[in-house]
Amino acid sequence: MFVLEDANDFIDYYEKAFGLKIIKIEYQYKRENVGLLCVKKGNRAVSLPHLSYGAIETNCQTPIPNKFKGIEIRDTIPHNQKTYNQKVVFETNLNSYDFQLPKNVLRKINKAIKNNIEVKELREWDKNNKSAVELLNDFHKVYSFRMHKIGVPALSKKQIINRMETKHYSLFIAYYYGKAIGGASLNKITNRYYENELIATNTEYNKLYTSYILHNTMINSSKQEDCEVYSMGRSTRDSNVYYYKKHWGFNEINLFWSNNKRDENTKLKSLLPKIWRLLPINLAKLIGPIIHKLYN
Repeated sequence: MFVLEDANDFIDYYEKAFGLKIIKIEYQYKRENVGLLCVKKGNRAVSLPHLSYGAIETNCQTPIPNKFKGIEIRDTIPHNQKTYNQKVVFETNLNSYDFQLPKNVLRKINKAIKNNIEVKELREWDKNNKSAVELLNDFHKVYSFRMHKIGVPALSKKQIINRMETKHYSLFIAYYYGKAIGGASLNKITNRYYENELIATNTEYNKLYTSYILHNTMINSSKQEDCEVYSMGRSTRDSNVYYYKKHWGFNEINLFWSNNKRDENTKLKSLLPKIWRLLPINLAKLIGPIIHKLYN
């Protein structure tokens, strides 16, 4: 849980980035009365869509009474017995005296550097800046194509621009002799906590270790901005992505989404990616942003 004494700046960032209105609900967290930051979803409230963790405001003056049918709370601890806990997050303390990447990871990063992969960062959005437009287009082309291949809805360019306009968000695009072959995003959630939200690579060039140099560049960028914690984002336990992140040697933290039990074995869940891949990519690009807004 993100613990904030004054959540005004956080709320301003979140509402602009994700287009969702935050409300503060009366809640007791670790025996302290706080304001739980939530988004209304019908007769339920969620703390908070799009983020791995929820957030509380300790100096909350005007929380509203909890009259919701249920509140989904995202945290590193369960808040009741009705909990979905198939997700984990991998993060590391960049200020730790013993912080260092495993030798096997460093070897792959060095290979990516020797393979002449260049990473460019898009830190600020300006629609009148030709270079910024080109970088966004290159990022979205690689990202949306890869998401379609694995059967996952992709964010629209507009949704990414909304994130960037908060100045809490950067894009990183990997190039191989001028061709964009990978992209990643860094979500600067708080001054001390940065998280990789999106990452995608062209699988034809994976032997060049594109994802390794992207993560390493984001780690270095986070350190330069005096960020304390770098997160690789959440993933499903025992998935391929989970094992990829695990060998970076970061801290593995269990996530608990209380008041949210999901059936992990439904046939529908296994069919959805297959169906999504069959959609024409232009149709998938059109529908994907709507799904993100409704179900994250």
